Amino acid sequence: MQFSPTLPFSLILSLGGFLLVITVWLYWLTSARLSVGQRLSLLTLRLLGTAAVILLLLQPSRIEKIPKAQHNRAVIFAVDSSLSMTQADEGGASRLDAARKLLRDNGFLKGGVSQDADIRLFQFDSDAVAITPEKMETLRADGETTQFHKSIGSMVDSVSDTDIEAMIFLSDGHDFEMENATRTAEIARRKRFPIFAIPFGSTGNVRDIAVRIDNYQPYAYVNQTTRVSGRLRLIGCEYETLTVQLLRNGKLVSTQKVTAGEEPEIPVAFTIKEPETGQFQYEVKAVITGKETDLNNNNAFTYLNVIDEKIRVLILEGSPYWDTTFLQRSLYRNDKIELDAILAFAEGRARRVRNDNVRGQLPDPLKPEDYQQYDAIILGRSLNRLLDPDLLGANLKQYVDSFGGTLIFARGRALDDENEALAELEPVLYDSGGNSDVQISVASTGRGLAAFQMLHDKLKTSESLPPLLAARRASGSKTLAATLAEAEDPQTGQKTPVFVHRRFGKGQVLNINVAGLWKWSFNAKTDVENNIFDRFWDQLLIWMLSQSEVVPNRDFSFRTSSANLLLGEPMDFKLSVRKAEFLLGLKPIRIFRDGKLVTELRWGADDRSGNSARTVFTPEVTGHYEARVKLPNGEEMGQKFMVYEERPEMTEVTTDLAYLTRLCHLTGGSILDRDNLDQLSRTLALQKKDSDSEIPDTRLVPIWDRFSVFFAIVMLFGADWMLRRRWGLA
Repeated sequence: MQFSPTLPFSLILSLGGFLLVITVWLYWLTSARLSVGQRLSLLTLRLLGTAAVILLLLQPSRIEKIPKAQHNRAVIFAVDSSLSMTQADEGGASRLDAARKLLRDNGFLKGGVSQDADIRLFQFDSDAVAITPEKMETLRADGETTQFHKSIGSMVDSVSDTDIEAMIFLSDGHDFEMENATRTAEIARRKRFPIFAIPFGSTGNVRDIAVRIDNYQPYAYVNQTTRVSGRLRLIGCEYETLTVQLLRNGKLVSTQKVTAGEEPEIPVAFTIKEPETGQFQYEVKAVITGKETDLNNNNAFTYLNVIDEKIRVLILEGSPYWDTTFLQRSLYRNDKIELDAILAFAEGRARRVRNDNVRGQLPDPLKPEDYQQYDAIILGRSLNRLLDPDLLGANLKQYVDSFGGTLIFARGRALDDENEALAELEPVLYDSGGNSDVQISVASTGRGLAAFQMLHDKLKTSESLPPLLAARRASGSKTLAATLAEAEDPQTGQKTPVFVHRRFGKGQVLNINVAGLWKWSFNAKTDVENNIFDRFWDQLLIWMLSQSEVVPNRDFSFRTSSANLLLGEPMDFKLSVRKAEFLLGLKPIRIFRDGKLVTELRWGADDRSGNSARTVFTPEVTGHYEARVKLPNGEEMGQKFMVYEERPEMTEVTTDLAYLTRLCHLTGGSILDRDNLDQLSRTLALQKKDSDSEIPDTRLVPIWDRFSVFFAIVMLFGADWMLRRRWGLA
């Protein structure tokens, strides 16, 4: 028994002694006329009641032992069944065969490690699954990935009714889940079991070169300079010189030598130009040198559609200036361009220009469809002198946002006064003031584009571009905007974005915030008919139209989201039309693989504009694919694409001993020597002995806070009071 007094123990004893003396003295004195038996009866009842109250203040409890719960104890063996375990680097045997033999030879497929432990077998790759010893004998390593965190969680959940004595991994240690080992180990720490590991495989160097395409340009124009960009993912190729080839329709067209450093990836790029229309297959290929773990990933494909349709361009200028004058003349004589221009030269009067008089007189664009016939619209300044500002803003916003048009602010803000719709389209945030005599510099974002790469090259040569007249300051760019070129104040060195590109809805907007581009037309070292100004605008328009949703001079545009698709990812098909009625009666899209029909897909509505349809296809196998659609006008359009597969389990095959070691140490386990597995038995047996020798738990059970104790005290004092009344005492 154990006491927990509410007051100091000495105080309770003093109080008890005092009450005992007072009770005896008072009861013996006040009951003098009663018989001795009556007097002793009253005294006994009062003393028992008082003693019970004193005992209540001591709060007595009894100590009770808690019996330990008996749980099953399991040892989990988790065998890696991912593809990397097929590597035959275990004395000529595969890693999986070596792991299976180790379990078999040491009896772990037949019995427990310690007296009370049983064996649970699991295979794991992307997840863990319980298996029998019979299944272990026929297990195949065919998992596409390895995920330790998810697998450990699944194994713990599957044996939730059993205590885990230990978890032993037989693996090469690769974890493609990319989960921090500390967080994974936390699962084991919460359940209080250690993780051990027996590593399999080689820790030597593995060599592999994988090629991937980075960019995708759905359309290019005849004689347009464009790029095929890719990257080489390298394993074990440090400081080697590699040969990379570009093949066009299977024929070699260009070769590069690249030197690898310590970086895991290096970029490669080829410049191409097609003189004719058509669809062309390009292949970037790394020449195989030496032994590699995977020879199927040394090349990658992309497709380029080359067109020669004329580009319809509209120029609107309310305050003519040298920049728009030179631009209008440049586009007028460009044989790729069908030019319309409306230029104000006096209040209420405008000059209309067309380089193709067959199309008749040029009317004012007042309705949305008047703008949708153009592939690109270029705005000058003070357009409120030509058109109603509110109507212009609403029409241009619909043209860009819903129709997918291309809009260029060639001279900064297009209206004298603020207009909400046009302000929303502008990709820059204007600041007050400006700089004069500025020199532009091409930003890193713009150097991958032919027009700006040309400027960048000229700035570094004897043909360096002259300073421009002025640039209006911009405090920054809006969300999703990319700065292609900047202007630097020669006095302060402050830079402001002057060529800014931004996607807006289905379309795109370019802001040119600098004056004096016309000066590029005068350069003694270039041909007057092929000057930098003309070439820049030619390449700029071609690049922007290649990013557009519509194809120049065509009613239909059929596109894929990529030409190089990773297996398991969806391919997005989109059909854009100039008029919504063209979508009526649209026939299903047909998908072919290596020339054989795979499936047919119905089109679904794309968005609120009603000018496009979309569908999605997720390929199940790799290969060369082609999507074909028959249009309402009878024309059939097709797009080719390549589906490839990432196989990191076949390329990153060296044993990751560092990961296994960290995972084990974080849980109190260790890396085990497979040639001395009795270490495991001793470790687990020691854990069981320590667990069995633990002092049993106890608990205190109060014996004073019960109804029976309260009832007994009340009965003692009640009996005393009743007898006193009956025998005539106060």
